[in-house]
Amino acid sequence: MDWFLMNFWIDCTKMDSFYVIVAIAPSSNTNDMISVGLVAWSMGRFEYKVSYRKIRLAKGLFRTSPSGIRWAIDQVTTRLAEENSKIQSASSQIFDHRQRYGADFFEYLSRYSNGLLRFSAPKKLHFPLSGQNLDQFYSRMIDEFDSPAEIETNDHQKKKYTKDQFQEQITNSLILPLFEKVHTSYTVSQDMFPEIYFNIELDCIGRNGAVHAVKAFDFENVSAATHDRHIGHFFLLLNAIEKRYVPAKGKNQFYVVADEPLDIDSEVHRQWEAIRNMEKTKVVSLEESKEVVELIIESKATKFL
Repeated sequence: MDWFLMNFWIDCTKMDSFYVIVAIAPSSNTNDMISVGLVAWSMGRFEYKVSYRKIRLAKGLFRTSPSGIRWAIDQVTTRLAEENSKIQSASSQIFDHRQRYGADFFEYLSRYSNGLLRFSAPKKLHFPLSGQNLDQFYSRMIDEFDSPAEIETNDHQKKKYTKDQFQEQITNSLILPLFEKVHTSYTVSQDMFPEIYFNIELDCIGRNGAVHAVKAFDFENVSAATHDRHIGHFFLLLNAIEKRYVPAKGKNQFYVVADEPLDIDSEVHRQWEAIRNMEKTKVVSLEESKEVVELIIESKATKFL
């Protein structure tokens, strides 16, 4: 990774078109790698494309949360964008721009970059790569399931949905199927549980021997500071529930509905990971929330507060 940031100047004004695969190595002890991006030199400029979907998948293979995956990728794309800008500016000048990142440079990276970020040896391109050709080549080489329909944000990150879209999905998949059977969109207060000092809304809560409680967290659109408060309140409430309602057999079932945040280096992603690693709750995605509905219905849980 660090080699890309070194201030090398390589004379490659007559280089051929080539492409390089950018990969993430989850472990320095093995040669296992996940291809996450494509860099190409074609038609006098750099083309590049990154699969943040595969970066999220790769992150799940780390035993500890590595910092800087997105930062490292962004360093690559930022420098290539800067180089394209210099090439374009130099096109109207008398002297040619001395190309900074050529085939020799990437050949060097392929041999000596042995950290988190890896580069393949450059391979010759036999056709121009831009526009639709780039998309097709990227789909074949890197990620055929990458979705361009996701919502872009100003900092080049993507969102799966807006806040309203998230709430609409929770209503349709969780609340509407259960509202006649258990409490839905239910506000729990200190009057019900003296141990808590706040009001907190649960998406669902019911009981049949064991308590079944569900709360959804929107990690795409709500700030880490807000989540920090809501998560703390939620787990204090769960402690109070467990203290009062001890099932004769089995255990109380607590669910968190939350998709993994797309920004893998963000504070909200660390919060999501922390909840996922807690034994008290089971974290399910929005898509999996239908399974939670089925489990609650099968338990014959009812309203009880």
